[in-house]
Amino acid sequence: GWLAKEAGAAGGHHVRRAKGIGAAPGRYFQRRVDGAGLSAAFVADGRRARLLAFCETRVSPAPGAPYRFSGVVGPVTARRAITDGVAAALAALAPATGLRGLCGIDLVVDGDRWWLIEVNPRPTATLDVLDRGENPLMALHLAAMAGELPPAWRPPATPAGTAVVFAPKAVTIGAADWPEWVSDRPRPGTRIGRGEPIVTVRAEAETPASVVDMLRSREAEVLARVLG
Repeated sequence: GWLAKEAGAAGGHHVRRAKGIGAAPGRYFQRRVDGAGLSAAFVADGRRARLLAFCETRVSPAPGAPYRFSGVVGPVTARRAITDGVAAALAALAPATGLRGLCGIDLVVDGDRWWLIEVNPRPTATLDVLDRGENPLMALHLAAMAGELPPAWRPPATPAGTAVVFAPKAVTIGAADWPEWVSDRPRPGTRIGRGEPIVTVRAEAETPASVVDMLRSREAEVLARVLG
C-alpha cells in the first residue's frame, strides 16, 4: 500500500511500488490512495496565491513504471469542496514557503475528498493546455515573481489536451511531414528505444472526453506513420 519516489524527479518514471525498496538519500515514501489524478495550476507572489484552473493528469503504465506520465487535459471542473479546499491550502502554502510565480500541485481526488501528492515550484505541463487565453500565463508568472498577483484570470472556454506517444519498440525516425498538432519532433535519423517518447500530440474539442478520444486517434496516427 506504499509508493517509493525520488525527490526532484519528473514524469512519473521514478514512482514505484515500495515493496522491497529500502530507504536511500533523496527517496521518500507515500501511502497509495485510490482516486482520479488532478493538477492544479496556481500563481503566487511569496505571500498570497491564486488558484487558476484544474487539469486531468493522464498516465500510460509501462513495465517498471506503473505511473508514467503521459499528458494532461484541461481545464476541467472540480467539485466545490475540492476547489475551496485547494484554494485554502494554497493560501497557507504560499506564505509558509515563499513560493513565487506560476506553479502547480498534484492531487488525487475521490468524491469530495482529496490528497496533496506533491508541489511543483515551477510552471508545469498544464501550461500546454491552459495558455490559450487573452492573458498569457508567462505574463502572470513574471508579474508574480515581481510580487504582483493578477486581479483575475479566465481559463480557456474549451478544453484541450496533450499526450506523449511512446515507442512500442525500438525505431529510427525517418523524414516526416508532421501535422501541426505534433510537438517535440525528433530529427530524422534519431534512434528511439522501446518505451521512450517519440513526440507529443495535441488536441482541442468541446468536452474533455472528446479531447481524450481525439488524442487517442492522433497517437494511433503517429504510430502508424513511424512504424509503417
